[in-house]
Formats: sequence, C-alpha cells, structure tokens
Amino acid sequence: MWWSLARSVGFTDEQMPTLDRIMFVESRCDETQLNASDPNGGSISLTQINRFWCLPSRYYPSGYLQAVGVLTTCDDLWSPEINLRAALALVEYSRSVGLDDWYQWAWL
Repeated sequence: MWWSLARSVGFTDEQMPTLDRIMFVESRCDETQLNASDPNGGSISLTQINRFWCLPSRYYPSGYLQAVGVLTTCDDLWSPEINLRAALALVEYSRSVGLDDWYQWAWL
C-alpha cells in the first residue's frame, strides 16, 4: 500500500522489503500509531520515528530533521509522506556516519 509513496520520496526497490518489514513491525502499516512509552515524547506513525530526531539538541538547535529540511515540527511526522522522508533521512544519516543503513531499527 505504501510502496509507491516510499518510492516517490526516494526509497529504492532494493530497500523496499526492509522498509516494508519495518513499517509492519513498528506500526502494522498504520500511520495513526503512537508509541507513547518511548522516550522523548514517543515514536510516531508508519516507521515510528522517535521525537528525539526533531527536538532541539546541542548539535541541531532546531532538531536534526528540521536541519536537513525534512519537516518543521515533530507533528509533521504524522504525515505518511513526511514520515517516510524522515525514515530515508535517518537511513542516509546512518550511512554517512558509517553505520548500517537501517541502524535506527536494528532491534528488529
């Protein structure tokens, strides 16, 4: 259901099976899901992006996802398109610092 949107934001065909598994395990592919028990105000929507990534920090005063131009506020993560863009940004971040692309979801 979400594959065409995921492709439109930049995920490759090779990444789709892993992304599909992440969305199923994290939210059952339901964009309305919130894991409020996660730290920093919870994890949001399809890929369960933690609010940590959009809160101000020492290195990113407006938040990491704001700094890379993915969103304006944490609430933007409720948009499936923005949530998938944020997931792709985290994949790219992981790669840029020498981690596995899917490091943010390594527990799966």
